[in-house]
Amino acid sequence: MNNTEKTVIAVTGHTNSGKTTLIRTLTKSNVGLVADQAHATKKTETIPYETMQAWFLDCPGFEVPDSCLAYMRAKKQGLYPEILANIFPNVDRMKYDLIAIEGVEQEADVVIYVVDTLNDVPETGHDQEIELLKELNKPIIGIGNKSIKRNEQHVERITQWEDFFKRNHITNYIMFDGWWDDPSKVTRIYSYVENLLSGQKKERYRIDLANFRNRQLEILREASYLMHDCIQGCSKVKRQKGIDNTSPENNLIDEIRNEVKQLLEDFNENVSNLYDLAADDPLKGVNDLNFHKKNFSKPKDVVDGAAAGTGIGTGIGGVIGGIIGFMIGLPVGGVAAGPAALVGIQVGATVVGLLGGSIWAVLSVNNNIEVSLDQNGKNFIATTCLAIIWGVSYHGYGNSPTIGEEDIVGLLQTIKNFQDNRSIPWEKLRKKQVFEECKQFFEKVEGRL
Repeated sequence: MNNTEKTVIAVTGHTNSGKTTLIRTLTKSNVGLVADQAHATKKTETIPYETMQAWFLDCPGFEVPDSCLAYMRAKKQGLYPEILANIFPNVDRMKYDLIAIEGVEQEADVVIYVVDTLNDVPETGHDQEIELLKELNKPIIGIGNKSIKRNEQHVERITQWEDFFKRNHITNYIMFDGWWDDPSKVTRIYSYVENLLSGQKKERYRIDLANFRNRQLEILREASYLMHDCIQGCSKVKRQKGIDNTSPENNLIDEIRNEVKQLLEDFNENVSNLYDLAADDPLKGVNDLNFHKKNFSKPKDVVDGAAAGTGIGTGIGGVIGGIIGFMIGLPVGGVAAGPAALVGIQVGATVVGLLGGSIWAVLSVNNNIEVSLDQNGKNFIATTCLAIIWGVSYHGYGNSPTIGEEDIVGLLQTIKNFQDNRSIPWEKLRKKQVFEECKQFFEKVEGRL
């Protein structure tokens, strides 16, 4: 690997702490092997990414850092191999540790040390791992992974890990969740790396980071154009029936729900496919991804609310599908089945509340009842589209199956606050204007505004 210019970041830590998931999240790509088992990464894997801000070394997890530390110190004393073999007869037990150390020692400019705050507590072995890394004289960034608070015990563990980093004089550390967290924390991790570099390495890193972000903007531009088409399609949906019909308003709302649901599902499928292709081939620009947009169309065979969102995206599909199901897939007075859809219904109800209540405009036109989306409804569509883009672009690079309801509600509240502050007439914007609004929103959530 020619790393004379590129920054090289080694990602190390206990086995099964989420190192590969972290790399996936930082690179927004499906690199490496993610599995809920020890030593899913069997070797030090260098992940080449020409437009990325760095080369990454995905290291196998530490297992016997105490023995490895003693072995390294003995080697530094210049002991003969046969003497080392007598002192350390079980050197094979250190093979994963030694592979990781070799990668760090020979290649790395910066080391990211990852711990599992959910399942582990700081132990002597963790201190030994830090001591082992410090022997190599490399700057260290600490990541307290899986740190979205689950319960009081987890809160206490997070505090213990913060104390651990302070005790070991790791000043650049952050409590983070490699699967789903505040995007501004990713920006902070990038900044930590930059602050630990100097000279030409720092300048090259800035250039590569800018290239990485420009690629993400290319993908967002395509997603925002899809969002524009979805908003336009939903805004034009309307139905009329004679006033003398029985319950015409409810019937018309059912019909509109079905059509809008199909438009949102088409959008969902398109955006998920776009980001999946980008993650699978992170070196290509959008125009080279072989992305074929599914045309937005009126519904043919419409499924009920329980099935809304089935198969959409990775992990986020059930929840976002439930939001769609709440608004447009349920019969009036009906209830969707399935836990993911039920969570989505609750969140969908929250969205309607956040946007001010009713989302249907009911008018009397020439002795007919006409129903369409009102301004709240159009904002609802924009909110849902932004939530889907946010979800598939920041969530889905590891192996966790769900996003918590609290996280989704927080996401939607953030989107609402953004819209309220700008009073965006989404249905009146051209494609490029929708992209500029999306760009501003994501720069804001990434903490770069």
